[in-house]
Amino acid sequence: MKSRKNLLEQLKILPYFSKKTIIQLNKQFGFNLKDSTVDTYISRFLQNKEILPLKNGLYVSADFLDKHRNDISYVFYLANILRKPSYISSWSALQYYNLATEAIYSITSVTPKVTRSYKTKAGNFA
Repeated sequence: MKSRKNLLEQLKILPYFSKKTIIQLNKQFGFNLKDSTVDTYISRFLQNKEILPLKNGLYVSADFLDKHRNDISYVFYLANILRKPSYISSWSALQYYNLATEAIYSITSVTPKVTRSYKTKAGNFA
């Protein structure tokens, strides 16, 4: 139980993380958790809404998201993390500088890959 709380405290300071990140923290701080235990912790953190899914295998702590929800640079950062390689579209940039004439409710990114849409607690990304 103590390692679970310590692990969650370490995750609260990260802008996003994956299972691989948790395994690295496990080794760095000597929690000595098995891979199956890490999976169990992730599912329990999700059930308790202590972490939130961004996409398959990518998470953010609820506390970190609450602190940075209104920080547009963090939202732009998440948009670039969700779809690599990508950059923020001109529409999103125009809205950021209050130059758009229409309201845009999702962060739009441009990518050379196949486009995807992500609806998360952090926002809508297209």
